[in-house]
Amino acid sequence: MLRQLTIKRSKWLRGEPGSSMLHRAKDRKLCSIGMYLESVGVSKSILTNAHLATEISDLPKEARWLIKRHSSGSILSSMAANDLIRANDRRDLTDQEREICISESFASQGIKITFVD
Repeated sequence: MLRQLTIKRSKWLRGEPGSSMLHRAKDRKLCSIGMYLESVGVSKSILTNAHLATEISDLPKEARWLIKRHSSGSILSSMAANDLIRANDRRDLTDQEREICISESFASQGIKITFVD
């Protein structure tokens, strides 16, 4: 599993509930999960305009903690992914609060986050 992820603030899509995507083509920004998925080998073309990791058909093994299989067979976002989505998209958080929440959520999966620029 990837142990470190750098999130570039200038490319980070955040604080926009309802319009967040793994990779938003119009401004080339990625949410925190999108940056993580790109770092483990998912191409931007696959991430583009997808909203959730559950939309990625061939999710890399190291990213499968983002999903869970329901007893009905459907694929849902995991609790950890939901925590990241909420922290990433909430409008009522400052960037500092958001970065703490996201760092803690990734840390629970053994991933250290560094925010730059």
